Amino acid sequence: MAPVLARAAMAVGVDGIFVETHPNPDMALCDGPTSIRLAEMGQLIDQITAVWKTHWVCFFSEREFRNFKFYREIRFKN
Repeated sequence: MAPVLARAAMAVGVDGIFVETHPNPDMALCDGPTSIRLAEMGQLIDQITAVWKTHWVCFFSEREFRNFKFYREIRFKN
């Protein structure tokens, strides 16, 4: 349910989300049912980033978006 809610939140324009993750949510001491499997986080981040980008295109010029993209690539390198 958490991935669905995260994508829906981004679709309505939230500025960020808080996600609990665990390598094995079934074994988590707390919040396991609402945690996302760590191995699935990359895919979820890609999905919510794609939704988020649709909002950037609406509110910022292409130049501003490119500048932000450049900043993000430098600041959040894997």
